[in-house]
Amino acid sequence: MANKSGTLIGQAGLIGLSALMVGQSGQGLLFTAFTPGLPQMAQNFNAAGHGMAIAQQCVTIAAFGVIAGSFASGRIIEWIGSRMTILLALIVFGVFGAGGMFLNSAWVLLASRVLVGLANACMVTACINTISIVFQGNNRSLAIGISSGMGSAAALISLLIGGVLAQNFGWRETFIQFPVFALLGLVLTFLGIKNTYADVAHETEMHLQAGSRLWPYYVLAIIISAVMFMGSSQLAFLLPADGIAKATSISEIMATITIIAVPVSFTFGIIERRLGLNNTLLLGFVAVTAGLLLLGLVAIPAAAVLGAMLMGAYVGLTVPFLYHVVSVRASPAVRAKAIGLVSAFYFLGAFLNPFIFAPASAALGIHGTFTAAGIFMGMIALGLASAGRFLTSKPLLPASGPSH
Repeated sequence: MANKSGTLIGQAGLIGLSALMVGQSGQGLLFTAFTPGLPQMAQNFNAAGHGMAIAQQCVTIAAFGVIAGSFASGRIIEWIGSRMTILLALIVFGVFGAGGMFLNSAWVLLASRVLVGLANACMVTACINTISIVFQGNNRSLAIGISSGMGSAAALISLLIGGVLAQNFGWRETFIQFPVFALLGLVLTFLGIKNTYADVAHETEMHLQAGSRLWPYYVLAIIISAVMFMGSSQLAFLLPADGIAKATSISEIMATITIIAVPVSFTFGIIERRLGLNNTLLLGFVAVTAGLLLLGLVAIPAAAVLGAMLMGAYVGLTVPFLYHVVSVRASPAVRAKAIGLVSAFYFLGAFLNPFIFAPASAALGIHGTFTAAGIFMGMIALGLASAGRFLTSKPLLPASGPSH
């Protein structure tokens, strides 16, 4: 999978580089591929009057699988290696992801969604772990940024495809995207990735202690994610309060976040190389601070669009930052587990979003909530600016050289 060339394609090969993108690309499909068919799904399962709840749970319950899979994925990679983990996870992703095409029991469908989330978590951890082994330095940050951008792009593309499928064929047909994606991923992984294992032979007490010192990044993942999901959960309620009532206009403004996040993620490696790891994260927090304050304080459509663009920049900078900084800071012995934990705490933040911001909205109003969140993120930005040594690109322990 590697040769002497210093370029991304030179180090991994075109097929290998494409295969390493399946983890976060699959995550893009996980929550969006079938959402245009949710109203039809709700009607289908509405016999007992709970159709809307079931349809919404079909989206959110996958997060429980992602969290569970993220905790387990590091150990699974140690047992069977990254390549086999990706291959088996893709099979589960495709088989159970297709469940919506034929499952008539709501409970069984929801259970299949948990398994799809679990499988995707293993895919993400294994792909990022392999990227961390294959690439070093600037190429690693560039590859992780591209992977994150592919996830955002896949979410947008699968949403559009799902809309066409739901409109012309029905909600069940939107789930065909899962087996099609899995089949493509299996071919790419089989041809492009060789097996890699976590360096368990060197997992000493010193390494484990170093791994435990990564907790600030896990806390950061919760904060980043909880605020990030304001762009989908709370923004949908703020825009009508700004006088933007048309559903198409709301969806276009919300889609702006993803549209901006994709190119920013693709250029994360370049930005990180020029600004450094600390300043790249700081730039992301400055962007979201400005975006949240703009959305909270200025109730006009132009401000909503600009605020969404700034939140997109925040997404494009902070998601690849989380995976990159942990891949750099963790020793090879704990890297796979550390990457899995980043995903677990990231989705924990997404899960906590409504429990944090729904009460805030009730107390402060929707505009007050965005303003308060902007002030909070601004305080973190000031803290990062004044404590530049908090984050560093140096690993906690010298790399001992991963085993292959």
